[in-house]
Amino acid sequence: KFYPMKTKSEGPNTLVSFMQDIGIPSDLHSDNANELTQGKMRELLKEFWIKPSQSEPHSPWQVRAELAIREIKKAVRDTMQRTRAPLRLWDYCTVYQCELRNLIAHPFYQLNGRTPYELVVGRTPDISEYLDFGWYDNVWYYDQDAPFPMERRKLAKWIGVAHRVGQALCYYLLPANGIPIVRSTVQSLTGEDS
Repeated sequence: KFYPMKTKSEGPNTLVSFMQDIGIPSDLHSDNANELTQGKMRELLKEFWIKPSQSEPHSPWQVRAELAIREIKKAVRDTMQRTRAPLRLWDYCTVYQCELRNLIAHPFYQLNGRTPYELVVGRTPDISEYLDFGWYDNVWYYDQDAPFPMERRKLAKWIGVAHRVGQALCYYLLPANGIPIVRSTVQSLTGEDS
């Protein structure tokens, strides 16, 4: 799971978001960063009985997540270059790549042919939100606030699924003004509704 932060001090907030989205982990293994071992993070770990452990200094191979992080970074770089998306959208792309990685089965023995999502939450994931559009695809959306006589159907770029906003099939879009918005009724350029 990937939660963008503006500062490292927001680390405890990401743990709270993770617990709301996925559940309370039994263990949390991290490096020795103070923001992951002290202050509010330490209080949260204690409050929710999460067993903390740390890797040795300068030993990133002791944190198994580092391998997945490397693969995510490669996928984000590739996607950003292939689509020619602006670099400032790296966080949206990273969220998208992490979500895809959790919904796709990988050839790891521990997964036993299941997706990471299924292994953690115990049910088959619903992938319908990811079927109609790819990262940075051109889409149409309906702008109900467009003043007359302006066109209400507008062009935007699809930049991911908005899980914490609106109903199912709600997406982040990047319109011409460059400020991301959320819409639930989106249409591909071929005219198919989603």
